[in-house]
Amino acid sequence: MRSIPPPPSRSARAGLTLVEVLVAILVLTTGALASVGTQYAIARLSASALARARDAAAAAAIIDSLRAIPCPSLTSGMAIAHGARVTWSVTALGDLRGLHVAVAPPQGRPWAAATLLPCV
Repeated sequence: MRSIPPPPSRSARAGLTLVEVLVAILVLTTGALASVGTQYAIARLSASALARARDAAAAAAIIDSLRAIPCPSLTSGMAIAHGARVTWSVTALGDLRGLHVAVAPPQGRPWAAATLLPCV
């Protein structure tokens, strides 16, 4: 004779326990916070890159305007472009002029570039 198995106990029923729900909420919250943190870092780096590109464009415009000046008239100077302070110094190198440009943005680290300008 076959015996009939007892009905499933209360704990064997389908469903989630409170601990499982809390662990799931913790995992989902951690993932959401990580996603928000990543988006914040991307936005900050994007804004920094945009500001750096704007400062580089300002420095390039100043260098281009200095190329149009005859070599004997080239002098050191300073200008404010897009909130960044751009300074340049000129040194005579025979038939060339050395041009050193330093950019000090309102936020971020200052940077510098150097180039040679041919005298014709």
